[in-house]
Amino acid sequence: MGAPTTDPSLRDLEPGCADLPAARAWCAGLCRHYENFSLASWMFPADLRPALQTIYAFARFSDDLADEPLPGLAGAALRAARRRRLEHWAGLLDGLPATAGRHPALLALAHDAPLHGLPLEECRRLVTAFLRDQDEPDFPDDDAVLDYCRHSAAPVGRLLLALRGVRRPPAEQRRLEAWSDAVCAGLQLANFWQDLSRDLPEGRLYIPRDRLARHGLAPDTVSLGRAGSAAEPLLGELLDWAQQLLATADPLSSALPADFALDVRLFAGGGRAVVRKSRRLGAELLVRRPRLSAWDKFLVALRAWPAPRRRQSAILAP
Repeated sequence: MGAPTTDPSLRDLEPGCADLPAARAWCAGLCRHYENFSLASWMFPADLRPALQTIYAFARFSDDLADEPLPGLAGAALRAARRRRLEHWAGLLDGLPATAGRHPALLALAHDAPLHGLPLEECRRLVTAFLRDQDEPDFPDDDAVLDYCRHSAAPVGRLLLALRGVRRPPAEQRRLEAWSDAVCAGLQLANFWQDLSRDLPEGRLYIPRDRLARHGLAPDTVSLGRAGSAAEPLLGELLDWAQQLLATADPLSSALPADFALDVRLFAGGGRAVVRKSRRLGAELLVRRPRLSAWDKFLVALRAWPAPRRRQSAILAP
C-alpha cells in the first residue's frame, strides 16, 4: 500500500505510530478494556505476554471495525461502509512491514510476527471473517458454521501455537492444529449462544437453518427471539455442540508442554463455564446474556489446575 490515505472516512485507521513502547501501551490498553482477556492471559509467560496482547488487540480491533456504529448510517449503507473500512485495514495488513508505522497494532504485529514466527495469513483469515459478516452470512448447516469459525476463531489458536513455539513433524502438527481449531470453534459457539440476546435484535443469526427446521422454528431472528420455551430443545442441542467441541481441549492439552496445557485448560474452562451458565437460563438465554462473575473465573482457574490438586476438593467436580 502506497502513501497514507487522504480519505477522511478512513483516516482514523491510520493514526500513525513510530514508537514500539507506544504501540505496546495501545495494545495493552485495548486488552484491559475487554473482560475475557484477564482470564486468558493469567498464566501466560510474562515474556510472551506483550505478543499475546498484540494478537488479541489486532483481533479485537478488527472485530470492532465489523461492528462499530457509524454516524448517519444504517442497514446496507452501514454494512457497505464497514466493508470499505475492513478492506482498507486488510490492505494495511497486507502491506506489512511497509505500513507498520500507520497504526499501533500494525507496528506491534510487524515486530512480533518475525520474532515469534507468527503466521500473518491467520491474521488475514480473521479480517476475511469480519468482511463476511457484512454480507449477512447464511448458514444452511453445521459445516457452514464451522467454516466461518475456521476464519473467525481458529486463527487465534494457531497464532498461539506459533507464539508458544509448538512446531512438530507435519502429521503431528496437523493433528494439533485440528484439535486447536475444534477448541476455538467450541469457544466461538459458546460465545454465539451466550450472545443470542444481543445478536437476534441486530438481525444476526449463526444457528444452522437445518437445525432450526428440525425443531420447527423459522430462520427469522424476530420470531426466534420470541420463541420462549419452544426454543429450549434447540438451545440445549446448540450448547451440547459447543461442549463437545470444547472437549477436544483434553487431547490437545495432553500433547502440549505443561505450562501451555494449563493455558488451554483455562481457555476451554472459560468456554465450559459460559455453556453451564447459558444452560441454566433455558429459554431466557434468548433475552438475557449470562456473564462470568469473579467467582466463576476463580473456579475455572481451580478446575484448570493439574489433576492431583483438582481432586483435593469436591467443589471442583464438573
